[in-house]
Amino acid sequence: QQRGDLSTREFRLTGVGNQRRFAQQDTLVVDDANYVDGQFFFVVDPRELRDFPHLDVLQLDAASGPASRVPGVEPLQLYRFETSPIARRQVDGFIQADAVAEGPGGRVVESGWFRYLQPGRDYYVHPSGLWVALRNPLSRDEMLAVTYVTAAGDTIGTYNPEQAWAEGRRPELQLLKASAPNHQPGRPTWELEMHQVYRVSASPDVDPSTVQVTISLGELSAGRTFKRAPDGRDVSFLQLLGLDAESPLDRIDPGYIFSASRDLSLGSGGVQGTFIIFPTLFPFAQPPPNPTLGLSELEALDILGDNANERIYEAEDPFERDDGGLFRLTIPYEVRSEGVISSFSLGALGILEQSERILLDDRALLRGVDYEIDYDLGQVTLTDPEALFAANPGAVVRASWEQKQVFRTAPTSVVGFNATLGDARSGRIDLLTLLRTERTLVNRPTLGLEPGSALLSGLNATWARDLEGLDAWLGRVPGLRSGAPSRFEFDGELALSLPNPNTQGAVFVDDFDASNDRPLSLRLPDWVLGSRPESRTGADEALPMSLVADTRARLTWQHQWIIESAGSDSLGIHEGFLPREEIDRQIRLAGARIREPGLRLTFEPRSRSGSGSGAADAAAWASVTTLLSPTGSDLTQSEFLEFYVAGGDELSLVVDLGSVSEDAFFVGPQGNTSGLKPTGVPWGLGVLDQEADPALGEVWGNEADRIGVWGEACESEPG
Repeated sequence: QQRGDLSTREFRLTGVGNQRRFAQQDTLVVDDANYVDGQFFFVVDPRELRDFPHLDVLQLDAASGPASRVPGVEPLQLYRFETSPIARRQVDGFIQADAVAEGPGGRVVESGWFRYLQPGRDYYVHPSGLWVALRNPLSRDEMLAVTYVTAAGDTIGTYNPEQAWAEGRRPELQLLKASAPNHQPGRPTWELEMHQVYRVSASPDVDPSTVQVTISLGELSAGRTFKRAPDGRDVSFLQLLGLDAESPLDRIDPGYIFSASRDLSLGSGGVQGTFIIFPTLFPFAQPPPNPTLGLSELEALDILGDNANERIYEAEDPFERDDGGLFRLTIPYEVRSEGVISSFSLGALGILEQSERILLDDRALLRGVDYEIDYDLGQVTLTDPEALFAANPGAVVRASWEQKQVFRTAPTSVVGFNATLGDARSGRIDLLTLLRTERTLVNRPTLGLEPGSALLSGLNATWARDLEGLDAWLGRVPGLRSGAPSRFEFDGELALSLPNPNTQGAVFVDDFDASNDRPLSLRLPDWVLGSRPESRTGADEALPMSLVADTRARLTWQHQWIIESAGSDSLGIHEGFLPREEIDRQIRLAGARIREPGLRLTFEPRSRSGSGSGAADAAAWASVTTLLSPTGSDLTQSEFLEFYVAGGDELSLVVDLGSVSEDAFFVGPQGNTSGLKPTGVPWGLGVLDQEADPALGEVWGNEADRIGVWGEACESEPG
């Protein structure tokens, strides 16, 4: 029976007393093309720095570049352009600016809304001020820009651009990373991103002394780890590419292992993890000189020869760069944590239930007694670690498990038997049967992933019998002699194949549980006031007889709300609902409990007079609208609409799919559905208008809010 891949790991607890430490060994294997993307950037064009392209960025100082370009004592001001600032719940802190980059590849200008990044929290600045590392890497379409004052007193970009934006001017920034179409080899911003940084682990507890690196051509088991120099010496790739300057140790120098959390000179910036940074910008294409080996830059490049991999740095096609790996980096390391460990990760997801085996030295630990395990996340929690390690502080924890195969064939079982009846003299019957079953990885299999089986059976029969009567009859024939006894033999085979392509007997053509093809946002800015329904067809019992201003209810929608205690004290602002408590108790959670997005609707029927007092109507209506697609969308193949609704037992939810009018139905304080704003601009029916748009900076403030449909005063201020 094939169920999954078998894996084994060891975890070691070292030390005694209060100095105990937990060590977890791991090995990372990456290609040379898998350098870190979107996280490490030069502030100054590296071509203007001394010793380009062989820059050891960890050893740079302010004297490495010209004073007219190196940042001075004034702090850097870094700005990030995000693809969807509203989806990231950010409105304040944005400015509209032009980000410009000029270089040998021409001039690139990117315009948009940029968000100010907090130094020491959103990014790390190297003490030289020449490069930064972001806490959250940029995606392909996100951009990064900077403004600063140089050591010579010159200004790069518009320093303090918020002030310029508040004064009605459009600030200009220095672009460090352009959007994906403009951030390509040969373009001005490509050289500003570092391509010599490789992530070892996202954990800040990696022990640098345990990090080792082996560089090979292809797989380590079959690839070469060295090249032969013209003088006959074998030079390892670790030495040739600059990570081992202290030959002949053949070990990475600790100075090339970087962890921002250990460099607190200007704040870690929240950059978690451990990285290996080569002392040259394009190590696998332009190796640096090696004074220890007596190799110049040209001699090192000559030794690398045809194995120089320029494609991962210069290919215009991003897919060609990503798939252009030639070298393989094998990096074993240890993660060490202080104190007695109570939980640790197996480093695997989707553990098969009850397939794990946890040993403490030679003692087998019992699930439910000594430990608990989260099979989905691969997290093991020891019930009483103090008692387990009290007798042996240096104990080794060994864990083995089977992991579900997600990217390989489904769990497969094969069973068979062979039966024989008879003997060689009189005949025999041989029966061979094989049954192969293949399960599915999902409970609701889609077309092409159904569980199947195949029954194969073969029957082989041999029967023989002596014919003594035939011999007697032939003996009476004159002149005929029988040389051997007569015998009748029968030999035959029969094969049977019974495939069953779907043992479950059901298949789901459109499984909405397995894919979320058209998700709807439940955030406030993505919904706008809806129009009046064109007809009551399909909702006759829910909608009032007349869809007019008098029957329209007040409707407030929000994705954030304040949770209050019994004494009406605020417990904080929350977004969304807790799945098990507030949505569906049958939902099973894996890992941390995270709130699900939610949209809260407050429905308040109006009185007949429109003043808000008096008896409410028996039936009232209100509508909000969100956009499925700005260019139209084909919904003829959609079969399911899935959502959760809680509360509002006396309400009816009407879902209207299709083309609807963009004419918002707003009822003013006097009960009017149209009119003129104080500025003379018309609003209401027949006018394509809407509420103020947060994405365009039209909130907050009374003046900005009057851009929208309704003109009530704002009761809040930014922040």
